[in-house]
Amino acid sequence: MDPQQEFFTALRERLKERYPGKVHDTTLPSEKTPYPFIYLGGTEQVDTQTKSVLIGRVSQSVRVWHSSPHQRGTLSAMLAMTKQLARGIEHTAHFKWNVTISMEQVMDDTTVSPPLLMGVLEITAEFSPLV
Repeated sequence: MDPQQEFFTALRERLKERYPGKVHDTTLPSEKTPYPFIYLGGTEQVDTQTKSVLIGRVSQSVRVWHSSPHQRGTLSAMLAMTKQLARGIEHTAHFKWNVTISMEQVMDDTTVSPPLLMGVLEITAEFSPLV
């Protein structure tokens, strides 16, 4: 399996276990979906083939939406838990993982009315093959 898919799947499964019914991927959920919810967005992979193994890094985008700006603490706690769960991914079926960077941003989402609170998390993990 592709490294980015293994990391995505591992993170998605951990999030679904922690937040049942609140984790979505592929497409955004319907407007009737209750808040807060988590959306796993795009994934980027940068890799290098050495003489014998594939090594590199994967960056996974995660967004958390909440309908109440007054509950920023709930959104922040979900972002923090997502980072903790990602850091707990030490290996998947074919790769070892080490989360090296996480970038977090909390902002208003004014694309809808009333505006939502949105957290954006970019998690970068380095991978190497299991030996």
